[in-house]
This record gives sequence, C-alpha cells and structure tokens, in this order.
Amino acid sequence: MEQIVRILETDSPVKSIPKLSDMLSFCSILYKINMKLGRKDPGRLNFTSITKQCRNILEGIHLVQSEYLKMNDYFVPPATTSEACWDSYKQLIGKKKLTWPVRQKIALGTARGLDYLHHGLHPAIIHRDIKASNILLDETFEPKVADFGLAKIKSEGITHLSTRVAGTLGYVAPEYALYGKLTEKSDVYSFGVVLLELLSGKKAYGNNEGKIFRLTDWAWELVQQGNALQVIEQGMPEIGLPEVMEQYVLIAVLCSHHDLHVRPTMDQIVKMLETGFQNPSVPRLPVFNS
Repeated sequence: MEQIVRILETDSPVKSIPKLSDMLSFCSILYKINMKLGRKDPGRLNFTSITKQCRNILEGIHLVQSEYLKMNDYFVPPATTSEACWDSYKQLIGKKKLTWPVRQKIALGTARGLDYLHHGLHPAIIHRDIKASNILLDETFEPKVADFGLAKIKSEGITHLSTRVAGTLGYVAPEYALYGKLTEKSDVYSFGVVLLELLSGKKAYGNNEGKIFRLTDWAWELVQQGNALQVIEQGMPEIGLPEVMEQYVLIAVLCSHHDLHVRPTMDQIVKMLETGFQNPSVPRLPVFNS
C-alpha cells in the first residue's frame, strides 16, 4: 500500500520543507531500526549533529492505522557548507572568508554526526552522499548532516555492501566508484574531501578549459612535497596555530586516501580533531589510482 503523507498545520506555520522525500526516507530507516530494537517511539533517539529537520520530524511522528505521517515542526538552516566556503554566501554574511575557529567547528560537528551514524546506531547507517552542500549550517555555524535519500543500512556482521554506485562526482570513494564496494570508509573518504574543501576554499572537482582539477590530488601533491600548509586558504581573518592547521590537512588527506584500509574510522577522526595527536604519516597512493 502506497504511503500517504499528510501535513497538518500547527501554531507555527511551515515556511519551507526542503527535500521532504529525503527526510521521510531517513525517518523510515530509523523507524525500521527502532522496530528491530523493540522501540516504537522514534522520537526518543538521541541525536548528535544529525539534521535538526529530521529530529523534529521524528519527534512529531505519530504512526496510525491509516499509515499517515504527521509532521509538526521544521527548522531550515540558513546555509550549507558549500555556500559558506564560496563567494555566494560570503556576500550574504558580509565576510570575506570563514575564520579558523569556525572551520574547526564545522569539521568537528560533521565528524561527530557521521560518527553517530556509523557507531552510535545499530545497525549502522552509511550516508553515501556526503558533500559540502549536504552539511547544513545554522546561524551559529553549527553543522548538521543532511539529505539521507541515498542512505543504506549496514547489518551487523557484514563487512561491506555491494550496490549500484551513487553519489556526487568528486566525493565518491575509488573502491565504491570502481567496484561498487560500499563501507563506512566510503563516507570517510567523502568527509575527507569536504574537509579539504573547508580548509582550502576550493571545490572538490572542476574542469577549466579541458583541464581537470581534483582537490584530493592537488592536496596530496602538496603534502608529499612537505607543503601541507599551502592547502590552507589564504587571507583568513583569524588563523589557527600552524601545527594545528597542518594537522587538519593531514587528517583530510588521510581520510581521502585511495586505499580504504588506510583511512581512519569516524570515531578515530573525532578523537583526532578533539584532542590533537602526533601528525600522521600518509602512505603512498596505490598504483592503480596514480
């Protein structure tokens, strides 16, 4: 039976419902997980840096015999990470570039959100479309992971999923693009690309007069030359300590490494970003990706 969605008016009128179908897809996934765990109230899930729209939807869901879904609250953040990084949003907020503390906040919040999907939920959820435009920012630049339209549930005991390739050019992990092998490390790769965008102010992929630009390759070459700090966008109004900024670059390059076994897990990444650690060594790229 086709599911019908009824949106009821509340005291606070709904201003905008972005990507409602995607929100419902994710809510459906979480509901199924809760049913497996014996919990019938999806609103009791404890979210950390997961899209506030979806949390509010979950808190307002009432499943009834007629299979209607009732939504009673929405929140629409003012921007995405991609808008915050590039010129269109710079003009809107009246600032030329994001400060280093803001970039740190966005990076850590995004990492915590993915950590929750991979390690806080059982079974885990693989997002499958992490990119800058799917990291929503509120008025304080608090990030929320959004758009779960391509998300997959990974059952316990399964090492990877074999599935049709989906995602966005420039963010898709090599092993997934080439072989359809999907794991949590696929999200880690995409996070690494987003982090590089956040640090450099450059886009993941571009084509200028027939010349292909890949942010991961550009950053990799600078790191191998010992020039990791050259990845950092110039002209930030407030910069960080050089050793900390270099550390973030190395984390980003490690996350976006072509060998999935080299990439850290999201819980490891959160610890790296939270506490700091000795700069990691970045192994050479596999021959088939050079």
